[in-house]
Amino acid sequence: MKNMIKVHAPEILDYSGQEYTRVSFWPDYRRFGMEDLNDDVVSLMVKLVYDVDGSAGKRCKVLLNGKHLGLNGFDDYVKLMTLQ
Repeated sequence: MKNMIKVHAPEILDYSGQEYTRVSFWPDYRRFGMEDLNDDVVSLMVKLVYDVDGSAGKRCKVLLNGKHLGLNGFDDYVKLMTLQ
């Protein structure tokens, strides 16, 4: 396997609206011996999005699949992670 030896150029589109960053990816299932993303992997990715939202505070709006997670700062994140 060549891993990241062969890559495609990034697709950068012109945009004139409000600034934002969007991250999208398409996993190489064959490379990782998978047919799809199992529940454990999806849960880990969702947890990482909550981590970003909890640590970003009000500096940026974090969405997961188009929906806000409902965290309004680090205090909400801590409460969620400690189930208080």
